[in-house]
Amino acid sequence: MVTKSNKSQHKKLSIKQLNAIDLLVQGLTDREVARKVGVRRETVNQWRKHHLEFQAELNRQRQNVWGIAKERLRYLVSQATKTLEKEVDKGSLRAAVETLKIVGLYGKVGAPKGYTSAEALELAKEERECFDGMLRRLWKPLFKRHRIEKQIERLDRLIMELRHNRGETDVFGLLSPSGTIPKDMHSGRKRP
Repeated sequence: MVTKSNKSQHKKLSIKQLNAIDLLVQGLTDREVARKVGVRRETVNQWRKHHLEFQAELNRQRQNVWGIAKERLRYLVSQATKTLEKEVDKGSLRAAVETLKIVGLYGKVGAPKGYTSAEALELAKEERECFDGMLRRLWKPLFKRHRIEKQIERLDRLIMELRHNRGETDVFGLLSPSGTIPKDMHSGRKRP
């Protein structure tokens, strides 16, 4: 269908190319299109793979056809729902089962769950709160231990850097005035 927005596009395409696009949109193969349009199969293949205007128009036409088909399918869904509803109303077991499958309830429906007394609900709430409190008490020391372990890892990295730098930094990772740590510090003895 030629519109104002794609008139200039059609000027770049020959009648044979436009006919080929119509046939391709209908689902014909390159060979069938070539035979009907009066060109070689390789020519149709070249148009589809390398001719930008041809590709763009083919894409536009396919999207147009898809949009029309989608609208028709929407209408059919409405009709199918009405038909299914009539069949279920007639007592058709198959229609009823198919309906349950469609909505995802087939084989998944169980008895309603939940407490039926306020006392049971209150007890369940207290149990949840108690459990949450226990979890918080258990996790708090673990978080503290995790922080301590992270600090130990940082100190280990600092010690490894010290060893790697061969004593060119002090214990706190800062460069000493002489550029080295005194020898007696390496051995663990105090300087006089």
